[in-house]
Amino acid sequence: MLRVLLLLLTLALLVSEAQCAANLPPGTRFIMSHFGADGGGGDERLYISISPDGVNWTALNNGQPVWQPAGWAPFGNVVRDPSIIFANGFYWVVFTSGNYGHHASFGLVKSADLVNWTFVQEVLMSVPFTNDPLTWSPIFYHDLETGVHVFVAFSRINGSQYNLIPDMTIYELHPMNFDFTSWSVPEKLKLPFANTNEFYVWREGPTYHAIYVVFPGGYWVHSTASSLTGVWTGTQNLGRNSMEGGMMLRRPEGGYRFYVEPGNGGTPPGFVFFDLDETMTPLTHAQPLKATVPMRNGKMIAAPNTTTYSQWQQLFLADLPADQQRPESDPDQDGQINLHEFANGAHPKLSSQYGLPTPVFSSRRQEGKLRAVRYRRLMSAANVSRAFEASHDLKTWEDQQFSSSSRTLFTDGTETWDSFDGYSGDPSLTRFARLRVTLLNPLAPLLEPAAVRRPPPSRPRLRASRR
Repeated sequence: MLRVLLLLLTLALLVSEAQCAANLPPGTRFIMSHFGADGGGGDERLYISISPDGVNWTALNNGQPVWQPAGWAPFGNVVRDPSIIFANGFYWVVFTSGNYGHHASFGLVKSADLVNWTFVQEVLMSVPFTNDPLTWSPIFYHDLETGVHVFVAFSRINGSQYNLIPDMTIYELHPMNFDFTSWSVPEKLKLPFANTNEFYVWREGPTYHAIYVVFPGGYWVHSTASSLTGVWTGTQNLGRNSMEGGMMLRRPEGGYRFYVEPGNGGTPPGFVFFDLDETMTPLTHAQPLKATVPMRNGKMIAAPNTTTYSQWQQLFLADLPADQQRPESDPDQDGQINLHEFANGAHPKLSSQYGLPTPVFSSRRQEGKLRAVRYRRLMSAANVSRAFEASHDLKTWEDQQFSSSSRTLFTDGTETWDSFDGYSGDPSLTRFARLRVTLLNPLAPLLEPAAVRRPPPSRPRLRASRR
């Protein structure tokens, strides 16, 4: 029998406190680590900026750096190319350090609140046959299957001349413990080019994607691989010669958004973006980001847990009657209740099917094997939980372990996640799965007392998909 996946979204309310990350303003969807622009080589200290939309950015700490190394000095003891992630309850930033990277290591700091930072260590690049090293552009990547990784551009020679030609290429290493104080031995990536810099990775389903800079020429290329260290294939030339800080995000309407900045002395300073189609062909000319502090080479992530349901309610639903603001209401009548649209990043007053989970089947049709459920998460949604349940008869439901593998960041601050079915029983049985969205601590000041109650479960929306 063909296996069928039914995706049901249900509502349940549990009273529990949810913490907002780093006390950021409600509606914050992005965080970027970067250094500053000064018209020349840059203000080489750590800045953190936040954004509700990935275009308009506000620097924290009243526009001042949030951290600089002891004995900071321009060029001589720097923070350049900072890359940020959130893991194990902390924000972590890796960066080009020391005398413009002229050593075999990169810097690592951490923070619980994005403003107060603690130096962790210099992470060593133990690469054989190194005699004059140069370590540039460490970039974090957090894979749901394999954990945290850093991709580093490293040259064994010519560091005293700050010359990345001809030896600089990309290495992967990863933390070996919870507090990031022990690291793996660097492994050189199998790339189609020998001389490379600035390796930015993302994943779509089972495929890893990367953009990086190739020398000579200093242009950006796009390659793909089935594993992080390669073999990487594809040599699509994206151009943007001599531009730095490349990032690539998916667009909800399809295609990509490519972010870069002009580098040392570039004018005007700060990031711009180009919208691309599915083939990465440009659709627009350069569009500047609007920032209170011009941002040099850095990286952005989706901001975690910044907005509760009641805060989202004030941002999107405050002009509606109280009964249309409730989690179980559906003011745009698109079949998705407010809770679901909060959890998946959809707009509660614009009718759409945006963010609904979809089944992804394997290519082995004779087995009818479910590969994954793909669903969207608004990472800034602070007080929701998600869990998968499974059934063979739509009557009895059991918790089911779905192991998450792929996550892809979008320009609206959402991520799509692929989660694999852990079922290993009789493949001939019809199988159903549902994603249960739960609101934690739902009490909202905008609701009348009569509305603060435990509502009955919403009518499930059944969505079937067959191979």
